[in-house]
Amino acid sequence: MNGEFWDEKYKDSNYGYGEAPNAFLLSQQEYVEGLGNAFVPGDGEGRNGIWLASLGLALRSMDLSQIAVDHALEAAAKRDLIIDAWQGDLSEMVWVDGQWDCIAAIWLHLPEALRKQVHAGLWKSLTPGGIILIEAYRPAHVEYRKEYGSKGGPPTAIHMFSEEILREDFPEGEFELLEDADVVLDEGTGHYGRSATIQARIRKLV
Repeated sequence: MNGEFWDEKYKDSNYGYGEAPNAFLLSQQEYVEGLGNAFVPGDGEGRNGIWLASLGLALRSMDLSQIAVDHALEAAAKRDLIIDAWQGDLSEMVWVDGQWDCIAAIWLHLPEALRKQVHAGLWKSLTPGGIILIEAYRPAHVEYRKEYGSKGGPPTAIHMFSEEILREDFPEGEFELLEDADVVLDEGTGHYGRSATIQARIRKLV
């Protein structure tokens, strides 16, 4: 994976994806509160992980870009929060059984083979009773960008998600929520405008 590409994205510390947490993640607060810990892969400058930490969860935030990780640590310190943020490559992860109570995979778009590998790893590392929260772009967003001038997401539909993909990747999951959503994003200059997404809350029962 290309860490240099993302370092370039984050080098100016202008919070190109905003400083506020993702709106879908915010909507899931009742399911998150009271959990012990959380993992946020691809957390960028930490906006989603910092919010989870503010709820009292012990947080591990991870991103491919060291620059983004440094910004996340700085942002957490300004809020008097302690987070465990580290630079890492998901393609090299060693997944530990039952490690996380909550996983927030927001805009975590990956090539197909790596996506399957990472989703399997996320499931392995989830505790029984734990949840995975996902928001991702679905293929219709390619046309939304053309029609509405929206911004965000992979350049082509091949890396976007669908209900079928998520059910195939998490075959043992209890899908408490799985739906297509049309949302108007306002996440900095990186994600804005009318957007075609899919949202999921998946629970590991055993």
